[in-house]
Amino acid sequence: MAWQEIRQRYRRSLLGPFWLTISMAVQMLTMGVVVTILFHQSFGRFLPYVCVGLIFWIMIVGFFNEGATAFVASSNFILNMRIPLTTYILQCVWRNLIIAAHNFVIYVAVALIYSIVPTPRMALIFITFPLALWSVSWIVLSLAVVSTRFRDLPTMVGTGMNVLFWLTPIVYSPDQLGANQWLATANPLAHVLDLVRLPLLNQVPAPNSFLIVIAMGLIGWIVAFLLFARFRARVPFWL
Repeated sequence: MAWQEIRQRYRRSLLGPFWLTISMAVQMLTMGVVVTILFHQSFGRFLPYVCVGLIFWIMIVGFFNEGATAFVASSNFILNMRIPLTTYILQCVWRNLIIAAHNFVIYVAVALIYSIVPTPRMALIFITFPLALWSVSWIVLSLAVVSTRFRDLPTMVGTGMNVLFWLTPIVYSPDQLGANQWLATANPLAHVLDLVRLPLLNQVPAPNSFLIVIAMGLIGWIVAFLLFARFRARVPFWL
């Protein structure tokens, strides 16, 4: 369903989903160059950092924004077909993973340009990425349920993600905040981002990032499961 939706969106388009990649590349290059000049950083060090950060941040934003409308946008299917509600959650997650896979081409190009040579540390991504994905995907389920009842929530989520963009070290590193470094490290999404970004830059995430992400996933999935079990039967009536 997710793949068909993307194909339908770009039907008769010359480049198809790769228009997303081009748009992402232009945004990454513009922000990377501007921030690199402002912070007096080297392009070889900072552009890959910004590139990987933006790729996975766009994926997380997609989870949050589309998760908040997952059931509402699929109301015709939910009201007329007997399909488990979790299908629409998985569709949202898979759709954004497909988009992230297209955008990952940008990282490959940047890695070739700046000679980022694969090392054993890079293999950590096969552990850290599933862990990071598990730690945030419960939010898709929770938002889908709550926003079905409260239709103002998607707008609130969009506004909140704009604020979180600046509180998450995407286009800057936490040490550049000096004494205010806690503004970034107190944000759980910063640790999620570190788990997927640092291995691709041949670095090892800090142990506390693993602990925070695991705790976030465990607590989040317990809350999401209880919420879904309590209100699952009401979703069709709210639609």
